[in-house]
Amino acid sequence: MDRPLHRADAATKQQLCTTITDAINGDPQVLFAFLHGSFLETDLPFHDIDLGVFLYEPDKLQRVDYAARLSQLLSAKTALPVDVKVLNDAPLTFCYHVIRGTLLDNKDDELCCRFMEDTMRAYFDIKPILDRAAREAFAP
Repeated sequence: MDRPLHRADAATKQQLCTTITDAINGDPQVLFAFLHGSFLETDLPFHDIDLGVFLYEPDKLQRVDYAARLSQLLSAKTALPVDVKVLNDAPLTFCYHVIRGTLLDNKDDELCCRFMEDTMRAYFDIKPILDRAAREAFAP
């Protein structure tokens, strides 16, 4: 099934960011959140708004349920699909991609910095292996 493409100018994107930030800012479960993906690209269409969140809630099932509820809430507030992914147990390569996005909300500077540092350190430790595997996979 094809998902519709959306377009937004810079001012609209800024307003959407403000709407999302306002919605998660008062939520004690969200310790920090990053926008990432095609929504951040200038003048390109996007399917949805991608948001990576690091949650306080330690229980995995509750985190998944929370992400789904947050996605519904933010989609209703923005009138656009918002895809929320929890970073707590996400794969390393995904976390690296997310932290290259835009930090929207941060309630714990120390934890956020440690998460970013640990993610970058671990990613660059395995990057040569990933690069070699990609070269071998696509070699003629």
